[in-house]
Amino acid sequence: MTIVKDDKVFSVDEAVKKWIVSRKVGELQIVVYIDKEICGTREEVEEYVEREKVF
Repeated sequence: MTIVKDDKVFSVDEAVKKWIVSRKVGELQIVVYIDKEICGTREEVEEYVEREKVF
């Protein structure tokens, strides 16, 4: 799944207990893990990324 926020594109992958949100900037890859207790569905992950300033 892909999430676009402003001009940033994030890739989202699902693991058993967490979501893996990543973005590549040049040679650097930024990865954020979101526990499924915080966001249980893909829709909640999208809302979380839109809402939080860390992204």
